Parts: sequence; C-alpha cells; structure tokens
Amino acid sequence: MDTSTPDDVEQAVPEPMTEPEFDVVAALMRLEMADAGIRSRLRDRLHLNATDLAAVQYLARADAAGRTVYSKDLAAVLGVSAPAVTAVVNRLIRAGHLVRTTDPERPRFRLLTLTDETKALLTDIIGDTQVLLQTVVAKMSNRDKKRAVALITELARALDDGAHPRPGLLDGASAAEREAAPEG
Repeated sequence: MDTSTPDDVEQAVPEPMTEPEFDVVAALMRLEMADAGIRSRLRDRLHLNATDLAAVQYLARADAAGRTVYSKDLAAVLGVSAPAVTAVVNRLIRAGHLVRTTDPERPRFRLLTLTDETKALLTDIIGDTQVLLQTVVAKMSNRDKKRAVALITELARALDDGAHPRPGLLDGASAAEREAAPEG
C-alpha cells in the first residue's frame, strides 16, 4: 500500500527559460489561442460539441485531400470505440452535417462525407485560413517542414504527457477528485 502524500512526490523544477525558449512557448500559446478561437466559432455556428467538431474538421481535411473516410478511420482519429463513433456519425447525420453512402467499389462499406451545406458553412466561418496556412507552409524548405513536424509533434507530446497526473498526486484526494482525474 502506497502511503506517500502529494508532498512526498518529488517534482522536477525546471530551470528558468531562456528568452528564445520563452518566445517559442509564447508563440505556441498564441497558436493555441488562435486555434481555440476558430474552434469556438465553429462550435457556435455549427452547434457541435468538441468531439463532433473534431470529426467534422477531419472529414473536411480528408475531403480537401481527396481521401475517403469510413467509420473505422474516424474512430481511430477520434480515439473512440466503434459504438462511440456510430453515435458521433448518427448525431452529425441528424444535424445535417454528414451523409453516409455506399462505397461503389466496396458495397459492404459506407463512406462518410460532409454535406454541401456544411462545407459551405465551414468555408464561410474559416474563410481563407486553410489557404493562408498552405501559403505559409509552401514557403518553407522541405528540411524546415520536416523540422517543423518534428517540433510540433514533440510539443504536442509534451502537452499530452503534462496533462496526466503524476503518481501520488491523487493520494488522499476525495473520491470525486479521483473520479474526475484522467487515467494516467
């Protein structure tokens, strides 16, 4: 039985950031705020929860890239089970954002595509954001693109890892606090 308390848990105290490190973190936070603003506008205008919005955004990106999407693809991207993705798909269909059609090449499979109305709403809400982002990325060298992907991936991993409680932090917490905490 672990008898440690939150005070017993050794916590790493980072060294003070250098100015360039601070600038990178500040830029990341600015990016997060800009992304949160777009997501908020999309949720409000499309009347979607966060999961449904993530599904719509993935379907829009897949459509722009000419890729087909099936429920299993959406489940993998959202990190949910088959029954959970079925609930998401059904909500989006009822809301008029999504259609499910038979794949002509694989009749047993159903393709997921956004409705023309939802595509138009996305274009109206987001405007030229995608074009502007593509313009910025197109100016980068292939080497810089690879470095950017590596950096963004590592930053995302740090954000994901930092979101989990450290062992011992919930010792002594109330049942409600333990239940509300994400699994580590």
